[in-house]
Amino acid sequence: MSADSSASSLSLCEFRGRIGFARIDVSPPSGIYARLWGSAKHDIADGQQRPMLANCMLLQSALTGIELVLITIDAVALWQEEIDRIRDAIRQRFGLPFAQLMLHPSHTHSSPMLARRHADRPGGQLIAPYLDSLPQICCDLVAAARAAAFDGILAVSSPPGGPTIVVIEVPCALSSAKTSSC
Repeated sequence: MSADSSASSLSLCEFRGRIGFARIDVSPPSGIYARLWGSAKHDIADGQQRPMLANCMLLQSALTGIELVLITIDAVALWQEEIDRIRDAIRQRFGLPFAQLMLHPSHTHSSPMLARRHADRPGGQLIAPYLDSLPQICCDLVAAARAAAFDGILAVSSPPGGPTIVVIEVPCALSSAKTSSC
């Protein structure tokens, strides 16, 4: 790339529309099978240090009305069948096309291995009911993000050489007294 073309390359991306965020505790029950690494000295979770969370960010374009949903779940991994169950539930409840929904595990090693095939292990009987609860929980999460949505601007600037900066502009009514002069 020449010096002239890099100077005119896109370095700011801006979204205008409805922006919503929601978070919910998705911590599995105590006693669930949780042997995730070889050096573990226990097979079941006897508590938690921090809650496991699911987060949702919703973006609905002011220009097109198209809605994009990103959900992250604190889990080391989710098998495709579990992702499909969650996505199907959201699609059925909200009519959201699959192409407008991203679901991603955070890959935390603090979570249990959420695989139905571990049902025969100590605490494994708790895995299927936990996984069966996730589609409804994620639907509620999307509903909460929609209810919390506000008109705003999300801008990302990433000039050559960095740094990348993300700015969310919110209405003054939603701003904190510490960060706003409204």
